[in-house]
Amino acid sequence: MIRDGRVKRGYLGIAGADVALSPAAMKRFHLSDPRGVLVVSVEPRSPADNAHLAEGDVIVAIDKMRLVGVDELHKELTTIELGRTYRLEVLRKGQRMNVSVRLVESPN
Repeated sequence: MIRDGRVKRGYLGIAGADVALSPAAMKRFHLSDPRGVLVVSVEPRSPADNAHLAEGDVIVAIDKMRLVGVDELHKELTTIELGRTYRLEVLRKGQRMNVSVRLVESPN
């Protein structure tokens, strides 16, 4: 903020919600915490859209840092390096996958 006169925040382009994972999902994916970020919607032409994130995906980590909710995701988006590509760990339809996403500055 001192350098630019404003807070720069990373932009993913999703609407997210806190979600509780089932005990079966926790066991299957070797997760110690039952929380994640549910992708409720994806904004067109956003970094999330470009990375092919989809409604219903559950984001559980960003660059191996475990995410347990939307607040934690927002916190991470204020500390990331803009323009860099990050790896999201996502649960989708019973599978765990990695998605590469290039985060840019928030348009807001």
